[in-house]
Amino acid sequence: MNDALIDWEALNHTEGEIPWPAIDAAIAAIVADPELWEALADVYTNSRLLEDPIGYVELYAPLILGEAASRLAPGEPREKILEFLLDSMVDAYDEEDEICLMQTLHACGRMGRWILPCVLRRLEDPDGDDRYVQDTWGLLDLVRHETDTSLRERVARLCIARLEEVADDRLDIDDLLEPVSTLAAMKWTGAREIMERLDHERHAEIDEEYGRDFQDNLAAIRAGPQASNTLPDLWWDNDLHDFLDGQREEWDSARANGDSEQEHEDDQPLDEKVDEDTDRPYDEANAKQRAAEWGAAFAASDEAKLLPASRHFDAADDATNLIDFGMAYFGMDIATWGVAGWEELLVTLCPRKFTADPEWFAGLAPFATELLRWLDSAGLVPGGKTIAAEVAQWGPEIVGRSNDPAYWGMSKSFMIQAMAEGVEPGNQEQLNAFVERYNARLADAENDAPPPHTMVPPATYIREQAKVGRNEPCPCGSGKKYKKCCAR
Repeated sequence: MNDALIDWEALNHTEGEIPWPAIDAAIAAIVADPELWEALADVYTNSRLLEDPIGYVELYAPLILGEAASRLAPGEPREKILEFLLDSMVDAYDEEDEICLMQTLHACGRMGRWILPCVLRRLEDPDGDDRYVQDTWGLLDLVRHETDTSLRERVARLCIARLEEVADDRLDIDDLLEPVSTLAAMKWTGAREIMERLDHERHAEIDEEYGRDFQDNLAAIRAGPQASNTLPDLWWDNDLHDFLDGQREEWDSARANGDSEQEHEDDQPLDEKVDEDTDRPYDEANAKQRAAEWGAAFAASDEAKLLPASRHFDAADDATNLIDFGMAYFGMDIATWGVAGWEELLVTLCPRKFTADPEWFAGLAPFATELLRWLDSAGLVPGGKTIAAEVAQWGPEIVGRSNDPAYWGMSKSFMIQAMAEGVEPGNQEQLNAFVERYNARLADAENDAPPPHTMVPPATYIREQAKVGRNEPCPCGSGKKYKKCCAR
């Protein structure tokens, strides 16, 4: 592998025009030597760890990988690029990074309909992170070019099942758009019954959310395959130059406005700050105090005394951190989280975000079970004991996900790799040395100096550290604000 064929300096620029010669050369280099994709993927991942990226490689890398993969023959490199881009899309969705989300979505769409089996497999996984990423569902629109009957049937079944979940109030109305659009593009008459049910039972909500779009899609489904309407082009079919020019303008604007946005947020009084996920006022100081008081009360309770001695010792801190983390994600009123909220917190978010030893994750379900029993007894979570009975069954899944790199977030993956090489959490000197070694490995074996895409080490994540403010750097080490990372 010779990554000297990629002009890293040009891709990392911060001023001037888009370096199309360097982008085209990078695409050609990966097509000629598919192993080069890993070097570009590593550079992209490193850049995503920084609050202020070194240059524009974060903007170009997904598009380069998508274009190169679309020209590769079937095989492992092409499949690995797709999996990487889909994982990156989930990360961008989690972080509400609209620019990187569009980059990765466009890159996946450019690969064409051969990606459908992989996308379907991920969406069919009931425990997969992709199921809640609407943009992954949007990739199913590629089925309009597919002639494989069995594949088309799988897509239709999956989309109809999605609509049924909305009809049964298991999903929100805003989860309709992508599967409805796909079924209409397929002119799938088998979706008519569920579509008409939704139109009858939820007409006002759907009309408010989608206007005429839903009715137009329903009309296309009613008309069926004999309809002669022409489908609009898929947006990722647009010329790459035009797409990237538009994205570059947004990127420049985002970088220019970032500081002023931060200043505006910090100037807001507490009673005007709003939790972005719940639209309810988020009183940061009150949340910290409330979680700490409950954590201390739980640690002194009879329920906490049922925990193993090692776990009881940290009960106050663990309960405080877990409740505070959940408040930032689901809102201040913990009585409203329900089974679904606790399941997402314990089964998805903790394994994805938290760096802790296996024993901690093994004890998380029993710990949360006793915490919920106490919250119920204290009148804070009515029905908490019923939720606790559900939580008690989640232990194996929590442990499995915490041990499976496929479920880890980007920052956790980086820290796990650092710790595997002997880096002690909290030791910045060791972490700096690890980052130097990491960057050096990206360079070609014939060139001892790393390419000019070196990264700045993230602050080390230490689970036991004090709660940080929502606008402060996230303690997990991502380099992002807390509210944009682990507060999600």
